Amino acid sequence: MNRKLISILTILILSSSFSIAQNYSQSVRDFVEGKFYKNSETGRSIKYGYISSLNTYGVTFKDAEGNLNNFMNCTEQLSSDEQYMELTFCMSPNTGGTLGKIGVYKTKIVLYSSDGFLTFNIDESNENQSQNNNTKSVKELLADVYKINNLEVAKFDYKMEGLTIDEANLECAKLGKGWRLPTKSELILMYENKDKVNLEKATTNLLYYVGVDNNQLVHVSMISGAITPLFGTISKNDKVKAVKSM
Repeated sequence: MNRKLISILTILILSSSFSIAQNYSQSVRDFVEGKFYKNSETGRSIKYGYISSLNTYGVTFKDAEGNLNNFMNCTEQLSSDEQYMELTFCMSPNTGGTLGKIGVYKTKIVLYSSDGFLTFNIDESNENQSQNNNTKSVKELLADVYKINNLEVAKFDYKMEGLTIDEANLECAKLGKGWRLPTKSELILMYENKDKVNLEKATTNLLYYVGVDNNQLVHVSMISGAITPLFGTISKNDKVKAVKSM
């Protein structure tokens, strides 16, 4: 075997080894981003990543006919080597129902339920494999938010029952850098412009939107506009709209 051929083979082997090493070291969260995994028996597919219509990260199911169902606000837990991720409490924005536990590996995604589990294998042929769903045009980014003065307000409401300030801010940060809970003054501004930022209207005094004042949770009543303190965590009657300073 001549030296030139040996050199070429050596380069190919080293390149392949480097690619495998990169693949292993990459976090499973980054690896699965935007990729569909398919269950061949049911024809259903599952994907984890950014859902532009909800302006957040979550899980998307696609049935055999191509119909999509989204679930958001998943609790994520990465293994110490970041080669496995567990998703729990993924919630439907339409029904409020939640999924069972989801185990995410690089080669497969497993959905667990009370009566068993369903395995989805990576769908190499899917066109979404080559797409980066984090890449959004300026037009799309502008369409994702409402604007009041120098404040950007996320279009969608989030349920964060039981979360502390820090935990809720971490959930907001999943939208991207700078997203957070509103301050008290921002909460008042949002209430005063509730139609402009599409705050849900209430018929009884059981709906609030959450903010922060002096490192304490507060919420605004959608009936009276009164600001009152929350003690410890966000309650079941509270909703969150994440904000970002422009």
